[in-house]
Amino acid sequence: MSFVLDVAADLYKCKENLEVKFTERPTLGELRSKVESLFQTEATVQRPPGTAVQHVRIRRFQIYDDYQRKWTDLESCGQLQTYAQLYAFQEGNDDSQGEIPPSSPPRTRISVPGASPARARCPGTNLQEIRAEVERSPRAMERVREEQNYRRADITPGESLLAQERVQEESKVEMDIDAHREMVRRETHDFLNKAAY
Repeated sequence: MSFVLDVAADLYKCKENLEVKFTERPTLGELRSKVESLFQTEATVQRPPGTAVQHVRIRRFQIYDDYQRKWTDLESCGQLQTYAQLYAFQEGNDDSQGEIPPSSPPRTRISVPGASPARARCPGTNLQEIRAEVERSPRAMERVREEQNYRRADITPGESLLAQERVQEESKVEMDIDAHREMVRRETHDFLNKAAY
């Protein structure tokens, strides 16, 4: 079983949110090391033309506390729960205010031909606006979830009941995770808006 954390940080004044996977709950040292490595790779891949590569050195982490509904300093690995949302503050970097995007697996190559990936993922570009609109639309999200459920429910005849139950359980867990991520995104957005005033 894997231990997954969603970790956000600023790269080139844009928020990035990566799924960081471990085999078990990491120590704070392991967390810092892996996050720095993944975000350094992202910084190299997403470097806008004509700019220097951003060096990623994590100063501290904050974790979103679901029970208190606020961000708190990460002081021990005991605070970590799978799929927790963390924010990595970097040394020498002024973190910009803004909404944390949905998490995604770390990328290692440019996904938009002919475009700077950092630019394609910053707010205000067409790709980002389209993604944001789909995420804000409950109807679009419901269609995506229905399609995912349809694919999971497509079990071949003769497959065991146990396998069918496992697929249904995985579907419920994934939907719970999606709902949790959506709640954290909304509350983070509200928190950042309040902090701006």
